[in-house]
Amino acid sequence: MLDNFRLARYNFVLTALDPLSLPPYKGSTLRGVFGHAFKRIVCAQRRQDCAECLLRVDCPYASVFESRPPDDANVKRLQAAIPRPFVIEPPLTERTRFSPGEEIEFKLVLVGRAIDLLAYFVVAFQEAGRMGIGKGRGQYRLSQVETAPWDNRPVETVYTRAHRSSIIKRDCTLRFPDLVERAQTLAMDGTVTLDFLTPTRIKERGEWISHAEFGPLVRALLQRISSLSNFHCGEQWEYDFRGAIDRAAAVQIIEEVTHWGDWERYSSRQDQRVKLGGFMGPVTYAGDLQEFMPLLLAGSLVHVGKGTVFGNGQYVIR
Repeated sequence: MLDNFRLARYNFVLTALDPLSLPPYKGSTLRGVFGHAFKRIVCAQRRQDCAECLLRVDCPYASVFESRPPDDANVKRLQAAIPRPFVIEPPLTERTRFSPGEEIEFKLVLVGRAIDLLAYFVVAFQEAGRMGIGKGRGQYRLSQVETAPWDNRPVETVYTRAHRSSIIKRDCTLRFPDLVERAQTLAMDGTVTLDFLTPTRIKERGEWISHAEFGPLVRALLQRISSLSNFHCGEQWEYDFRGAIDRAAAVQIIEEVTHWGDWERYSSRQDQRVKLGGFMGPVTYAGDLQEFMPLLLAGSLVHVGKGTVFGNGQYVIR
């Protein structure tokens, strides 16, 4: 039952020091500057690729950005893409200008072993603020980090600028059995509404789907959560995947008010701008849903589909 699957969620508060000019969708900007800052503070062999570095086994950067599959040929064949063990949930506002002194908040979700690297994430976002962000490279200050609990647990401070030499350890870990317990009280009437807040990119038969059919959604969630568990939590999920996908196909959409939300980012690896659009909006499903509720709860925290590190595939259960 994924006993080892665990995640933690935090709220980061940034304070603008300069005028900041950011795009309407800020996930790519936050992810980009964070990645550069992380490698800058951690990497001891900056001119080497991670695959060629002797330090990669114990390197926090390689663990987060260049995860390698275990020595299992079957797993390698079935899991072509290894998901990264973090999600940046950018602010949903499309506002692009922020004056000095104004705050910007975003959420960070860490999965499995990445939870133990929280201090590296904090220092990387500190360094990113000094490097500058957005058009014009305006600087910001990391003012505070708090827990962002999914349940009734109180919000607790992890880091403040006043005590910037230490990280306060807080146990805000959520495990999959907690989701199973919570799911028992959901969808009792056989319906559930998911509101997709950011573009959600799911492929079916090689094409991006424009409607949130339940079968492809469940397939994408099973793939993502099983991969996160296998590569970052050390547990291979023993589950009837094929049967679950077949049963999910029987769940119907009874109301859908979705639209296609488009945004693009520059990919340095591809040296071109890449579109990362997907469907957004509320969808209500009806059917035998109890089996899928723990999966849907987990997906609401780790997101679903492609581009999750930028914040894509975020939804809430209404």
